[in-house]
Amino acid sequence: MPEAETQGAKPSEIAANEGDFTVTQKEDGDFEPIKGTELLAVCCEFKYKGQRENKFDHEKRLRKQEETGKILKPKLYHNGFYNFQVNEEIEQGEFAGQRKEFRWFVNNLSFGSPSHPTDYKKHLESWRDRPFSDQELKAFHANNVVGVSCFLRFKYEDGKDRPKLAAILPARTHCPNCVQKVSADCDICKGKGKIWVKFEPVDYTPVDERVEEDENPDEVAEGAAEEAPPF
Repeated sequence: MPEAETQGAKPSEIAANEGDFTVTQKEDGDFEPIKGTELLAVCCEFKYKGQRENKFDHEKRLRKQEETGKILKPKLYHNGFYNFQVNEEIEQGEFAGQRKEFRWFVNNLSFGSPSHPTDYKKHLESWRDRPFSDQELKAFHANNVVGVSCFLRFKYEDGKDRPKLAAILPARTHCPNCVQKVSADCDICKGKGKIWVKFEPVDYTPVDERVEEDENPDEVAEGAAEEAPPF
C-alpha cells in the first residue's frame, strides 16, 4: 500500500481472505505448482492493489438492489498480495533450477476486532510467534514483513495441484546442540531449544520489473539468525 495512504493509518482502516495460488520465478514462464506441505520461505514483496468489493458482498448487494430497487453503496476493502520465495526449485522448463514462488492474496488488509480477528491478523501473529500489542498494531505497516523468513504450510484439495495457504509459521528450528535435551547453558539457543533461521531471497525481481535473465541465480546457504522477526 502506498506510504502516503498507510503511514499512521489505523489497523481497521488498512487490510486476508484465502485467495492463494502459486507462480513461477517469471510470470510468463512454465507453471509448476509447489509440491511440499511445509517449506522454508522468505517474503520478497508486498504489492498494494487498491480497494475493491469482495465477491460475497458484491452478490449480496446486487440481490438487495433487486429487492428494494435502490442503488446501494459497495463496501470496499483495501487489498494486495505478498510474494514469497520458497525452498523448492522449478524442475523443468526455461526456469529450471530457480526457486518457486507463492503469492498470498489478501483481500481484506484489516485486523478486525479483538473478538473477531481477520485471517490476516491470525497469519501474522502465527508468523511472529506472539500476539500483537495495541501499540504494535497501531505501528504495523504491510511492508514490515518484507525480507522476513518463515515456514509456509500448505493444504491441497482433492483433484487440484495448486495448494492453498494453511498457516504461516515462524522460521524456527531445533537447536543442533539440544537435540536430546535442552541445555540452559547452550550458547546457541540460550536454553530455548530452538533458533531462528534466516532464508535470504535470491535475485528477486519485483512483479512490475520482471525481465528475462540469462543465468539462473546461485544458491544461498541458510544460516541461523539470532534475533526474532522485526514486526
